[in-house]
Amino acid sequence: MLAMAVNSIPPLIQSALQHKLPPKIDYGIAFIGCGGIVNYGHIPSYKTHGFNMIGCYDINPEAARKTVQEHGLRKIYPTLDDVFNDPLIQIVDIATMAWDRRAIVETVSAAGKHMLCQKPLSDKYVEAVEMTDIAQRANLKIAVQQQFRWSSLIRSVQALLVEGWVGEVLDAEIQVSIHTPWDMWPWIASQPRLEVLYHSIHYLDSLRFLFGDPALVTSRHTKHPAQQARGETKTITVWDYPNGLQILIVAGVVFAASCAGYRGRDRRDDWHQLRLSSWPHRHIEVYEPIKPGTEFFCHPAGEMDPRRVLRPDGISDGSHPN
Repeated sequence: MLAMAVNSIPPLIQSALQHKLPPKIDYGIAFIGCGGIVNYGHIPSYKTHGFNMIGCYDINPEAARKTVQEHGLRKIYPTLDDVFNDPLIQIVDIATMAWDRRAIVETVSAAGKHMLCQKPLSDKYVEAVEMTDIAQRANLKIAVQQQFRWSSLIRSVQALLVEGWVGEVLDAEIQVSIHTPWDMWPWIASQPRLEVLYHSIHYLDSLRFLFGDPALVTSRHTKHPAQQARGETKTITVWDYPNGLQILIVAGVVFAASCAGYRGRDRRDDWHQLRLSSWPHRHIEVYEPIKPGTEFFCHPAGEMDPRRVLRPDGISDGSHPN
């Protein structure tokens, strides 16, 4: 089997990875909740793209103070009402516990602010539906922060699908082997439902983004004995579609043998892999992250070996199915 890596990103993929911001990006943003995801994820990303971050509130005033100090925000809000009543704020980034979310969404909506909510939107389906209804009745936008659908892996595959390069997809498979020390987040480790709501939610959303909703879902959950979390930490999920498409999602913890199939990487590393098989064109495998040196494996249907790599000057041999 031949395995090669691209030294530059193919033009089709490069175009898909370009950031395209709307013309107006100066909406005033306030944060409710100043935990790790806000400090290490949201704020650095917003700062990189020039967004207008005003201030933050946290139930722990010290957490809010530290966030403002470290990131140079303008305001610490003493109370939630101060956030809601600030005329500088048009968007509220809500990164609180899922079970606290509904009351906050209701109050933010009454104040006329748009909302970006950390996932999961809720730990109760009924409350998730209620929150979307509340925002819609107020004519406000409410979104869930599903960042993985915008990752290099998913955007690259979307580009191949949109351009018709892949053909009719028959099977899709995403495998994730990652060591997550859930004990670092005791509030997550104590949840009766863990892996799907707090981890696989990334892949479930991204695959729905690419292929739509399935007609049938089968999912089995268990735990690795080395992990002491209350809920499931390993899951295998199968989606079936009316047109015959089947999708397999395998998410679990990384231990020695589980990484044996990943080319060119230390067996202990975390990784994501997405495979697509189509008719009559190709089979592709993409590994995250997409950058120079990333492995793109592909071959025409029926030619299982050797595999050909996506090349810098085009896809595989440069041909297009159309």
